[in-house]
Amino acid sequence: MAIAIEHSNLHKRIALKTLLIIGTSVNRIMFGIMLVTMFLSMWISNTATTAMMVPIVEAMLKELDESPEAQQKQSDSDKQKRATIRKALLLSISYSANVGGTGTLTGTGTNLVLQGIFEEFKEAAVTILFVLLVLLWFFRQPEIITGWADAIDGSKGTIKDATPAILISVLFFIIPANLSQFYEEREGKKFETLLDWKTVHQKMPWGVIILLGGGFAMAEGIEQSGLSEWFGEQLSSFSHISPRGAMVALTVIAALITEVASNVACATVILPVVNTLALNMGVNPLLLMMPVTIGISFAFMFPVATPPNAIVFEALGIKTFEMIKPGLVMNLLCIGIELALINSWGQLLFDLNHVPDWVTNNSTST
Repeated sequence: MAIAIEHSNLHKRIALKTLLIIGTSVNRIMFGIMLVTMFLSMWISNTATTAMMVPIVEAMLKELDESPEAQQKQSDSDKQKRATIRKALLLSISYSANVGGTGTLTGTGTNLVLQGIFEEFKEAAVTILFVLLVLLWFFRQPEIITGWADAIDGSKGTIKDATPAILISVLFFIIPANLSQFYEEREGKKFETLLDWKTVHQKMPWGVIILLGGGFAMAEGIEQSGLSEWFGEQLSSFSHISPRGAMVALTVIAALITEVASNVACATVILPVVNTLALNMGVNPLLLMMPVTIGISFAFMFPVATPPNAIVFEALGIKTFEMIKPGLVMNLLCIGIELALINSWGQLLFDLNHVPDWVTNNSTST
């Protein structure tokens, strides 16, 4: 989808429209980018959101560089400043995508006149497919109503987020780029589609795929080698400290482990251990499991930590250490804010100080 948006120049139109609305102030641009990214990542996957936002931001930066003021002779300090701004904006995408993904458990189309459809059919077609993809993702299993995946597949669960993505990807290679190809004789001319393999081959960030594959392999290796079981035994020592102390320590540990393992693998290994630990301590399991679960999503330091990080890392072409410095600050801020909210609003919303009867019974029987 990201390659199709870039290939059809839809990202340039979005970038220009965004600049007209929010202006050219760096702070306002970053705020707008992060707001949109966070909202999208609440409803579709963080990876898909980041992949779609990166070309839009790149186009936005290109438009700013081509402005009359930017065309004037720039000093080395000006060039360094622009490079820093680019790095900050792209990193803000991965950070806001990661944070936005913690907001929930789970577009609108453009009105085009007939002339616009004929003149810019490729852009319109990609826009329609983009909206269709978002709708398919959202209504796959919306929880509030029966989703199309449940209607087709029932309770088998074989239809995942990748299913609509693959469907739309196939359509990119089938739908013609120009509307005239429906009724004009080609006379030996090549049938041009919205996307072709040559474009995908040139623009696909293959390094991201290899990087993520290595991360998944590492997570599987941790589980198969027995390291996860050893880690669970080490965590049992936290039963001798206070619940609040265990909450802080476990959240920090989870946020560190998720930097080198996938979020799902990290949660699979840690959460059952944390649940058992809470039962042994005789406290509400949510008191420990909720901050740990959210903390697992705070993976900002390493490219391999999450797909959004890997996508932005590939786009920036920076060194790993350059990502660690701002990522560490983000980790500390997010963990601090999370723990403060868990111990304030969380206590009121989820009654975390109340110990359920089944926890007391479990502790007694144990």
